[in-house]
Amino acid sequence: MINSSEWKEFRIGDIFDIECSKYHNPKLYNDGQIPYVARTIFNNGITQYIDTKEKLYKANCIIIGAESAKAFYQKKDFLTGNKIYRLYLKDDFKIKFNRKIALFICSIINSLSSNYNYVDAFVSSKIAIAQIKLPIKNNKPDFDFMENFIDKIEQKQRGILEFYKHKKQNGGGMS
Repeated sequence: MINSSEWKEFRIGDIFDIECSKYHNPKLYNDGQIPYVARTIFNNGITQYIDTKEKLYKANCIIIGAESAKAFYQKKDFLTGNKIYRLYLKDDFKIKFNRKIALFICSIINSLSSNYNYVDAFVSSKIAIAQIKLPIKNNKPDFDFMENFIDKIEQKQRGILEFYKHKKQNGGGMS
């Protein structure tokens, strides 16, 4: 269980620069290796992989689809469909934003998704003022805590996978 007593609410717009993506019609592209992100709640927001020479959106960001209000981390440069918002950590924080910090924050943003839908979309103006509760150190987001928390979850999951892999290799059953 996480201790949330030393947490504080922050507006998403105070932590991230929010950029609206331009629509790129997926039908105009051939299959390729570049992630095409759209407003789906599946597969990290990626609906297909395309080939393009166009300038891509930079990776290492959180994306949010307006209607689904689902947040995902993008680790590779990508193109998007309509109404996809990109969140880049503000330079003020002087930390290296990474996948683990993003996953922690995505889980918190995703807890807001039930408040939004096609009629009441999670657009940039609403994203900017939406409040998320984050762990703090010196009254600022504690990014080290976030990264370490996700790291512990991943270590635990790796241990479980190794346990079952070992069991399967040795015929299963009780030891």
